[in-house]
Amino acid sequence: MFRRVLDRWRKYLINAARHRHALWYLTGVSASEAVFFPIPPDVVLAPMVAAEPRRWGRYVLVTTLSSVAGGIVGYALGAFLFDQMVELLVSRGFAQDLAMVQAWYDRWGVLAVLIAGFSPVPFKLFTIVSGWMALPLGGFVIAALIGRGARFILVGLMTRTGLYWYSKAPLSLWVAVSSFIVGAGVLFAWFR
Repeated sequence: MFRRVLDRWRKYLINAARHRHALWYLTGVSASEAVFFPIPPDVVLAPMVAAEPRRWGRYVLVTTLSSVAGGIVGYALGAFLFDQMVELLVSRGFAQDLAMVQAWYDRWGVLAVLIAGFSPVPFKLFTIVSGWMALPLGGFVIAALIGRGARFILVGLMTRTGLYWYSKAPLSLWVAVSSFIVGAGVLFAWFR
Protein backbone atom coordinates (compact mmCIF):
# COMPACT_ATOMS: atom_id res chain seq x y z
CA MET A 1 0.00 0.00 0.00
CA PHE A 2 2.66 2.54 1.10
CA ARG A 3 4.90 1.57 -1.79
CA ARG A 4 2.08 2.19 -4.29
CA VAL A 5 1.44 5.63 -2.83
CA LEU A 6 5.15 6.48 -3.07
CA ASP A 7 5.34 5.20 -6.64
CA ARG A 8 2.31 7.31 -7.63
CA TRP A 9 3.82 10.35 -5.92
CA ARG A 10 7.16 9.79 -7.67
CA LYS A 11 5.50 9.42 -11.09
CA TYR A 12 3.39 12.52 -10.49
CA LEU A 13 6.44 14.62 -9.54
CA ILE A 14 8.53 13.40 -12.46
CA ASN A 15 5.69 13.97 -14.95
CA ALA A 16 4.95 17.42 -13.54
CA ALA A 17 8.65 18.29 -13.65
CA ARG A 18 8.83 17.25 -17.31
CA HIS A 19 5.70 19.18 -18.30
CA ARG A 20 6.29 21.59 -21.17
CA HIS A 21 5.36 24.52 -18.91
CA ALA A 22 7.34 23.33 -15.87
CA LEU A 23 9.98 26.04 -16.28
CA TRP A 24 7.25 28.69 -16.27
CA TYR A 25 5.75 27.17 -13.11
CA LEU A 26 9.18 27.26 -11.49
CA THR A 27 9.56 30.90 -12.52
CA GLY A 28 6.13 31.83 -11.14
CA VAL A 29 6.58 30.03 -7.83
CA SER A 30 10.09 31.48 -7.38
CA ALA A 31 9.02 35.08 -8.06
CA SER A 32 5.77 34.96 -6.11
CA GLU A 33 7.35 33.30 -3.05
CA ALA A 34 9.56 36.36 -2.63
CA VAL A 35 6.44 38.54 -2.33
CA PHE A 36 3.48 36.56 -0.98
CA PHE A 37 3.41 32.85 -1.85
CA PRO A 38 3.86 30.54 1.19
CA ILE A 39 5.54 27.59 -0.56
CA PRO A 40 9.31 27.87 -1.18
CA PRO A 41 10.60 27.24 -4.71
CA ASP A 42 12.76 24.37 -3.43
CA VAL A 43 9.64 22.19 -3.56
CA VAL A 44 9.42 22.72 -7.34
CA LEU A 45 13.16 22.91 -8.02
CA ALA A 46 14.11 19.55 -6.47
CA PRO A 47 11.68 17.41 -8.53
CA MET A 48 12.69 19.25 -11.71
CA VAL A 49 16.36 18.50 -11.04
CA ALA A 50 15.43 14.89 -10.21
CA ALA A 51 13.57 14.58 -13.52
CA GLU A 52 16.31 16.23 -15.62
CA PRO A 53 19.62 16.10 -13.66
CA ARG A 54 21.68 17.44 -16.59
CA ARG A 55 19.66 20.70 -16.54
CA TRP A 56 20.20 21.41 -12.85
CA GLY A 57 22.28 24.54 -13.54
CA ARG A 58 19.61 26.03 -15.76
CA TYR A 59 16.91 25.35 -13.18
CA VAL A 60 19.00 26.86 -10.39
CA LEU A 61 19.69 29.98 -12.48
CA VAL A 62 15.99 30.45 -13.35
CA THR A 63 14.98 29.91 -9.72
CA THR A 64 17.56 32.40 -8.44
CA LEU A 65 16.85 35.14 -10.97
CA SER A 66 13.08 34.75 -10.61
CA SER A 67 13.31 34.88 -6.83
CA VAL A 68 15.43 38.04 -6.94
CA ALA A 69 13.04 39.63 -9.46
CA GLY A 70 10.16 38.82 -7.10
CA GLY A 71 12.26 40.26 -4.30
CA ILE A 72 12.54 43.55 -6.19
CA VAL A 73 8.74 43.63 -6.45
CA GLY A 74 8.54 43.00 -2.69
CA TYR A 75 11.09 45.78 -2.16
CA ALA A 76 8.93 48.19 -4.20
CA LEU A 77 5.82 47.20 -2.25
CA GLY A 78 7.66 47.87 1.00
CA ALA A 79 8.93 51.20 -0.25
CA PHE A 80 5.57 52.49 -1.48
CA LEU A 81 2.87 50.51 0.34
CA PHE A 82 4.46 49.47 3.64
CA ASP A 83 1.54 50.42 5.91
CA GLN A 84 -0.87 48.31 3.87
CA MET A 85 1.65 45.48 3.62
CA VAL A 86 2.19 45.48 7.40
CA GLU A 87 -1.55 45.16 7.98
CA LEU A 88 -1.68 42.23 5.56
CA LEU A 89 1.37 40.50 7.09
CA VAL A 90 0.12 40.99 10.66
CA SER A 91 -3.31 39.63 9.70
CA ARG A 92 -1.56 36.56 8.24
CA GLY A 93 0.28 35.89 11.51
CA PHE A 94 3.67 37.41 10.69
CA ALA A 95 3.79 40.03 13.49
CA GLN A 96 6.54 38.22 15.42
CA ASP A 97 8.47 37.61 12.23
CA LEU A 98 8.36 41.32 11.36
CA ALA A 99 9.86 42.18 14.75
CA MET A 100 12.60 39.58 14.14
CA VAL A 101 13.33 41.05 10.70
CA GLN A 102 13.72 44.55 12.15
CA ALA A 103 16.08 43.18 14.81
CA TRP A 104 18.16 41.46 12.11
CA TYR A 105 18.41 44.72 10.14
CA ASP A 106 19.47 46.62 13.24
CA ARG A 107 22.19 44.08 13.88
CA TRP A 108 23.45 43.11 10.40
CA GLY A 109 22.09 45.63 7.87
CA VAL A 110 22.28 44.39 4.27
CA LEU A 111 23.81 41.10 5.43
CA ALA A 112 20.38 40.26 6.84
CA VAL A 113 19.12 39.92 3.25
CA LEU A 114 21.96 37.53 2.41
CA ILE A 115 21.30 35.43 5.52
CA ALA A 116 17.54 35.41 4.90
CA GLY A 117 18.08 34.47 1.26
CA PHE A 118 19.87 31.32 2.32
CA SER A 119 17.94 30.41 5.46
CA PRO A 120 14.43 28.97 5.79
CA VAL A 121 12.95 32.21 7.20
CA PRO A 122 10.27 33.72 4.94
CA PHE A 123 12.23 35.75 2.38
CA LYS A 124 9.17 37.85 1.57
CA LEU A 125 9.42 39.58 4.93
CA PHE A 126 12.95 40.71 4.15
CA THR A 127 12.07 41.92 0.66
CA ILE A 128 9.20 44.05 1.93
CA VAL A 129 11.04 45.40 4.99
CA SER A 130 14.11 46.19 2.83
CA GLY A 131 12.01 48.58 0.77
CA TRP A 132 10.42 50.09 3.86
CA MET A 133 13.79 50.66 5.52
CA ALA A 134 15.13 52.18 2.27
CA LEU A 135 18.00 49.70 2.09
CA PRO A 136 20.15 50.57 -0.96
CA LEU A 137 18.58 48.69 -3.88
CA GLY A 138 21.97 47.66 -5.30
CA GLY A 139 23.06 46.16 -1.98
CA PHE A 140 19.71 44.41 -1.66
CA VAL A 141 19.99 42.85 -5.14
CA ILE A 142 23.59 41.70 -4.63
CA ALA A 143 22.82 40.19 -1.21
CA ALA A 144 19.67 38.50 -2.58
CA LEU A 145 21.58 37.06 -5.56
CA ILE A 146 24.29 35.63 -3.30
CA GLY A 147 21.93 34.28 -0.60
CA ARG A 148 19.27 32.88 -2.91
CA GLY A 149 21.84 31.62 -5.40
CA ALA A 150 23.76 29.74 -2.71
CA ARG A 151 20.58 28.19 -1.36
CA PHE A 152 19.30 27.02 -4.74
CA ILE A 153 22.73 25.77 -5.84
CA LEU A 154 22.81 23.71 -2.65
CA VAL A 155 19.32 22.29 -3.33
CA GLY A 156 20.21 21.54 -6.96
CA LEU A 157 23.53 19.89 -6.09
CA MET A 158 22.03 17.90 -3.23
CA THR A 159 19.26 16.62 -5.48
CA ARG A 160 21.61 15.84 -8.37
CA THR A 161 24.27 14.27 -6.16
CA GLY A 162 21.67 12.43 -4.13
CA LEU A 163 20.40 10.83 -7.31
CA TYR A 164 23.89 9.61 -8.12
CA TRP A 165 24.75 8.28 -4.66
CA TYR A 166 21.35 6.82 -3.95
CA SER A 167 20.76 5.38 -7.41
CA LYS A 168 21.52 1.94 -6.05
CA ALA A 169 18.81 2.28 -3.38
CA PRO A 170 15.18 1.62 -4.34
CA LEU A 171 13.68 4.76 -5.87
CA SER A 172 10.67 4.59 -3.57
CA LEU A 173 13.01 4.81 -0.57
CA TRP A 174 14.74 7.85 -2.10
CA VAL A 175 11.38 9.53 -2.74
CA ALA A 176 10.23 8.80 0.80
CA VAL A 177 13.40 10.23 2.35
CA SER A 178 13.51 13.30 0.10
CA SER A 179 9.78 13.98 0.58
CA PHE A 180 10.29 13.79 4.33
CA ILE A 181 13.25 16.19 4.19
CA VAL A 182 11.43 18.70 1.97
CA GLY A 183 8.27 18.40 4.08
CA ALA A 184 10.22 18.88 7.30
CA GLY A 185 11.94 21.91 5.80
CA VAL A 186 8.64 23.45 4.75
CA LEU A 187 7.11 22.81 8.17
CA PHE A 188 10.18 24.21 9.90
CA ALA A 189 10.08 27.35 7.78
CA TRP A 190 6.33 27.75 8.21
CA PHE A 191 6.16 27.29 11.99
CA ARG A 192 9.43 28.97 12.89
